[in-house]
Amino acid sequence: QFSLSSAKAVANALPPSLRALRLVFHGRSFNWLGTGGRVADDGSPEVLAQALPPGLQALRLQLECSDSDAVTLCGSLPEGLRELDLALHIRSQSRLRTCTPERLPRSFALVLPHLQQLRALRLSLVDYVVGLEGIRALARAL
Repeated sequence: QFSLSSAKAVANALPPSLRALRLVFHGRSFNWLGTGGRVADDGSPEVLAQALPPGLQALRLQLECSDSDAVTLCGSLPEGLRELDLALHIRSQSRLRTCTPERLPRSFALVLPHLQQLRALRLSLVDYVVGLEGIRALARAL
């Protein structure tokens, strides 16, 4: 399961010269079952995002996070990325209600023009409904 402690461990292990990173967290918090797992955002994607080396060229990331965490992650992607594969299982909307349903796709659309080296893109948002405005924003950015 992706947690603050695991994010810190990964962040501390990333060398500045890293060019490719594949990170897969298979665990689930079971929030989708309503069993009372971790609900609040814990900042783990922010810790990871801040640690991504600026020279990173390929990133494959699979994890479960809140919509707010996903926005933070998208805003921190290194500009030199050539390959990006994001598979994000979006937990129910953050408890703070800081995100609207269109905020995540719009945030991603704002980042895309800055990723000028990007040649391959795969974006998977599980349990997240992208509305028409979000689709339009992404289409314009591509």
